[in-house]
Amino acid sequence: MEIKLIEKIEHHFSDYKEVTWLKCKTADDQIVAFWGALYGDNTNIETLLNQVFPVIVEIPNPEDCIPTDWEKSKYNLSMSIPLYSEIKIIS
Repeated sequence: MEIKLIEKIEHHFSDYKEVTWLKCKTADDQIVAFWGALYGDNTNIETLLNQVFPVIVEIPNPEDCIPTDWEKSKYNLSMSIPLYSEIKIIS
């Protein structure tokens, strides 16, 4: 699955949960979150932070990226990309 990201919205972390995230807006006005470990793997986030937006990314396993009901209501996410779902930059 390919999605076009047009804007970085928020890059933040939680010491308590030892997690970091990057929220981005898509071309169809959806919000996608990319997750990483605060003191570990952040490949997706680091890759995106080094890109000039807009950018098209391939999500290898979209079935693993369905946000929970809580993520949908709390963060208005249309996709929640876990750290183990490594993205690929298309352009």
